[in-house]
Formats: sequence, C-alpha cells, structure tokens
Amino acid sequence: MKSRFTLLALAMLALSASAFAQGHALDPGSGVGPLHIPGAGGSTITARAYTAAILTDANGTAIGKVKTATIVTTNRGTLEGLRVTARSLTPGASYALVIDGTLVGTATADANGAVTFKFLSPSNGRTPAIPDAIRPIATAHTVQLYEASSQRLAASGTLSSGSPK
Repeated sequence: MKSRFTLLALAMLALSASAFAQGHALDPGSGVGPLHIPGAGGSTITARAYTAAILTDANGTAIGKVKTATIVTTNRGTLEGLRVTARSLTPGASYALVIDGTLVGTATADANGAVTFKFLSPSNGRTPAIPDAIRPIATAHTVQLYEASSQRLAASGTLSSGSPK
C-alpha cells in the first residue's frame, strides 16, 4: 500500500503532502467519499484507478514491478503516473521499455543491475510524460523490458487492477 502512495504522490505533482497522510481517505474500499486536497485550490479527487504487474524473466523469476496510478480531480483534470523497476539485469546495459507494443523509453542499468523508469502526465518538467499512444495508462495490458543491444526480452508482465506484493 505504501508504494501506491509513492506513485500517487508523484502523479499529484504539486498537491499538498498532507492529503497523502490520510491513508484511509485514499483507500478505495474505505467507504470515504471524494477527498479534498488541502492547498490545491479546492481540488477534490473524484476517481482513482491503480494497475500493477510483476515482471518475470524467461525462467519465471520475478525481477521487477510495474505500477500505474490514475486520478481524476475536480480542477486539475486527469493525472497519470507510471513507474517500472527491475533488478538482476546486466550492469551498464541499456534497456527498452515497451508497453502494448509502443516504445516508452530507455534507461541504463546501474552498477547493481537495477533500472527504474518514471513517467507523469501531465509532465512536471522533470519527469517525462507518458506517451499518448499508451494513454490512458489504466487501460494498458502488456509490459516488456528488452536488452537494447541484443533486442533480447529480459522481462515481461501483464497489468491488472491492484498492487503486486
């Protein structure tokens, strides 16, 4: 649940951090109505959706996670976030993220063989926007991570509602 709040915080951009401290209000099963965001010009969350996937390698070993969040607010419109993390990759190798057949971005694995991709729509200027071809992100299905130089599939997963463990 905590990781949902991290992604949601990114998606909310400049909205007040105090809204995220109200964990019960962000829990879809809590029965609490729309959430007012203090300090955000009267913005209220009217809808939210989360999807997630476990990335597995060719042997079926879990090596990463994909999480998305979509929230609709009364005065900021729809905000979307996408975060992909993977480990046990080749250090220094470049990896391509492909969602539903669309190249979303590339990143280089760090010295520990880990890679992270982050996207926000609308972009906050520091984090790239989610490509229009895969929006709305809540309807995306297949996530694939390729080792760029060999074009070898390193990991894949299928997005579904909820959060991976």
